[in-house]
Amino acid sequence: MRSYAEYLSLLRQRNEAVLSVREVGLLAGALLDGGVPDVELGALLESFRHRSDWTNLLLGMLDALDARVTRWTAPEQSCPVAIGCYGGTSEIPDLTPLLAMLLARFGVPVLMHGPLHAGNGVSVALILRELGVMPCATKEHAARELQEKCVAFVPDALLAPGLANLLSYRARIGSLQMLSSAARLIDPFETGGLVVAAAEDDAELDRMRSATATTGIRALLLQGTEGEPFASPMARPRMESWHSGTSMVLFEEDAAQARRMVALPAACDVEGTAFWIRQALEGGRAIPSPLVNQLAACLYATGYCDDFNQAKALAVIAAAGRRVA
Repeated sequence: MRSYAEYLSLLRQRNEAVLSVREVGLLAGALLDGGVPDVELGALLESFRHRSDWTNLLLGMLDALDARVTRWTAPEQSCPVAIGCYGGTSEIPDLTPLLAMLLARFGVPVLMHGPLHAGNGVSVALILRELGVMPCATKEHAARELQEKCVAFVPDALLAPGLANLLSYRARIGSLQMLSSAARLIDPFETGGLVVAAAEDDAELDRMRSATATTGIRALLLQGTEGEPFASPMARPRMESWHSGTSMVLFEEDAAQARRMVALPAACDVEGTAFWIRQALEGGRAIPSPLVNQLAACLYATGYCDDFNQAKALAVIAAAGRRVA
């Protein structure tokens, strides 16, 4: 492993080829294990901010995380789904819990993970708490929730303590997109699951594609809503299914869906969003078509349905009393 001074010098260069994935993985391991002195830690995190466009940084971090992530054995009935929630919405109500609960209706185990509180806006953890889904304190607790309810929320400090510690620095130094990207691409299941990963912008989505193609994980990639992993109710994003390094476009971007907007909660507060989600699950609210499309994409990408048209039909039927906007 190089010295921290060498790493900092190389990170100041513009050519990402100066650092191999293996070298980045060694550095990422030291960062995740809390072995970097404070001064060097701050300098390295700041360098990561300015080199978040390097795919090798993302791949190296994923390599290091692979040996340090808590893993679960999923129930056998279906391919499980992992959804990383590392943003928090402030302009549009966060409907990620609705997607998870719709999948659970099909018996698809869904493990959501992320911080308990968002730096900006409302976190998924708070909405889930209002819906009766409490954060899991132990690995065994999460396993029981997945088995009995098919929905669990795991705090990032339980999933990957070292990563949670690094992400906590966002409150002091600002966005750390490379770390957030790595968190969103975590597959915590021993036998592999479907990772629903949302990017904040096109550049991040490109890096996620490269990382997914290299690692070969099963993933549904899309541009998120304020960085959160649910399809925007105002315009359906492109949705890509990835498996073993190959991709398939399940839905193209459709901005025209903005003209078919349904009534959403008036504010992005926890109580109002949870109340709206509960109504939608009971059939009292129309579910936005982009979210129904995302449900179909997940059913197909997990292998729950072998036929994509069947997945789309089942998603429509499951969308709360057949009301689909």
